[in-house]
Amino acid sequence: MKKLFVLVLTIALCLGAWCISASAADIITRVKPAKGNGSAGNPYQIATVGNLYWFADYVNDGHSNACAKLTTNIGINRDVLFPSGDLNDLPSLPANAWTPIDNFSGTFDGDGYTIRGLYLSETYGESAPADGACYSGMFRKVEGGTIKNLHLVDSYIGGKFQQQGTTYAGFQSYVGGICGYASATATIEGCTFSGTLEALATKKESVLYMGGICGYNAGTLKRLEFSGRLTAENNSSRYEVSILSYGGGICGRNIGTVQDCVNQGQIIGTGYNPVAGGICGEDYSFTNQETNAIKNCINQGEVRSITEGGQGKTCFGGGILGIGSSRIVECENQGAVTGANYAGGIVGRISSGEVTSCTNSATVEGYYEAAGGICGYVLFSAKIDRCINRATVKLTDRSASGSTNLGGICGGMDSRGATIVNCYNTGNLVGFQEFADNMTIGGICGTIDHSGYSNTLETPVSVQNCCSTGSITAQ
Repeated sequence: MKKLFVLVLTIALCLGAWCISASAADIITRVKPAKGNGSAGNPYQIATVGNLYWFADYVNDGHSNACAKLTTNIGINRDVLFPSGDLNDLPSLPANAWTPIDNFSGTFDGDGYTIRGLYLSETYGESAPADGACYSGMFRKVEGGTIKNLHLVDSYIGGKFQQQGTTYAGFQSYVGGICGYASATATIEGCTFSGTLEALATKKESVLYMGGICGYNAGTLKRLEFSGRLTAENNSSRYEVSILSYGGGICGRNIGTVQDCVNQGQIIGTGYNPVAGGICGEDYSFTNQETNAIKNCINQGEVRSITEGGQGKTCFGGGILGIGSSRIVECENQGAVTGANYAGGIVGRISSGEVTSCTNSATVEGYYEAAGGICGYVLFSAKIDRCINRATVKLTDRSASGSTNLGGICGGMDSRGATIVNCYNTGNLVGFQEFADNMTIGGICGTIDHSGYSNTLETPVSVQNCCSTGSITAQ
């Protein structure tokens, strides 16, 4: 009878080709893979949960260039998340916590298989790590390595970061579903993450970057997908304005290349001055090589960046990008965007970059500052070219002071050489102002700000060959 019970239990645990630890009381035993030697030509063959945990320890013990390949689906924990996406802590938290793989320079090939139930929750105290930054994800840092063809489902990554920097944004935290950081020579390709990511930054002079796949990318992100929910939060008070948080469906901050990626998840930025983007929270790749860009990406999830307390703070929401100087090419937003200060169907605010051949087809709603079908606000020499907005853009201003700007392509632009050409708006524009103040609405651009700039003739603003057929309603 005992042998029969063991046999039935074994079959139940491996049903559907999933090998999952038996119960919440189990401790995963590390087991060296039976096949492979860790080289690029003969990677370790990961066939069990024990193999996976052994490999993580092996890399963290100094074998950073070791290579591995999944040979089956792997289950770490059962039912990590409730159907709502909240962490399942009944009757207790998931038993098998993950220890992230650090400083990885090898190749990890998921071979199309899935890891289910990865659970990671980290809290960092007030003493900062030696390099002044925290990294969190299945992999902490990918230093020239490659992660490919890997799928994570029913997984949770959470963090609380309590370090305080000594200068503005002097302490950084990077959180991602696959990795916290990808170096300039790293590649993350063909991977998906389905689950929940949530992190909180609590101290001033700090910045939090969160991405559904990667927290900070300097390398190449290709053919990636996030679904679920991501929440980047800071709890700074009104007087701690130097705490920042950035959340993106694919990456929190990008200075590399993001290509052929899709976000289906809900991206939420909350706190004093959050930034949220459907693909990237912040992107400054335009200042690097011309090949660096956000290309051919689609956002299908809701993007919401709401400033607690409302008026007087700064936050940004964009269907593709929250804020930055970026080259955005052939991207499309299909998810509703809400941004308190700056909201755009493609980007919340862009400076010295390009948005080319992009389309917005979802509602955009902003408060207090500027909202546009493509860009909330355009700065410096940024160029908007061959873009289309097809959706309603709303701006609701309940502030008692200041001006607000609403446009079918961009809410506003300053007079330092910005350009809008060959753009088309069919979306309706709806502006509401509670107090008698200054709101400007335009079918293409709400306003062009000349204030404070004496050299406008040297770098003129250009709006050419554009058309708007949507209605304009002011209330």
